[in-house]
Amino acid sequence: MRSFKITILTFINFGDIRIEEPVTVLTDILVAAVAMWAFLNLGKSVKYHQLKKYLRAHFLFLSIGTLLGGLLGHGFLHYLSLAYKLPGWLLSLLSVSFLSVAVLKYTRNVLNDNLYNFIFGFIVIESITATMLTVFSLSFFWISIHSVILLIGVSLPLLIRSHFTLVPNKALRFLVVGLALNAVSAVVFATEISIDIWFNHIDISHVIMAVSIPYFLLAGKFMMESTSIVNSK
Repeated sequence: MRSFKITILTFINFGDIRIEEPVTVLTDILVAAVAMWAFLNLGKSVKYHQLKKYLRAHFLFLSIGTLLGGLLGHGFLHYLSLAYKLPGWLLSLLSVSFLSVAVLKYTRNVLNDNLYNFIFGFIVIESITATMLTVFSLSFFWISIHSVILLIGVSLPLLIRSHFTLVPNKALRFLVVGLALNAVSAVVFATEISIDIWFNHIDISHVIMAVSIPYFLLAGKFMMESTSIVNSK
């Protein structure tokens, strides 16, 4: 495996219809399918829990966002303008925000009220800022920065603090594994580590993302089983 910059777009033709980056479309669909499976699976869990809506929103927006990203942002972009990448990008951005809020609420008991309110406000303001920068620049760069800031800069430190403050549990472990896989996915994407033009850095990062989703699902289930941490405040 080596790192190099992809300059040639792959494509296939079905009659008069051209589909660009077909493998990227397929790996986007893979992520969307796994995320939708997680959304539906989590819906079968406890009837009500204050974390459920945030976790399901994460999986739902991730599913729809990656599906639109694959179709509009890659496969049929030949027929569209760059602006058609925005729906997929912004829904994916929202999915990260909802996951971060879920983690914040899960670790509520290790934070005082002022710090909790500050972090929640930061997530909201940062998400709005990232949305505006993405819309005005039409660049995926701000989505990547948004993910790094909220997942690595906010969620991971909260989980580490919780690990040493609370009794370690399976939810924390699965969340850390999921976040670690997302970090690897981000590194692969940023450094453009590729195998071939037909299976590039985007495709590899998508596969890693798909692998991370079941860990977030398992974490969500264990989070909702925990009443001592989440429901005490």
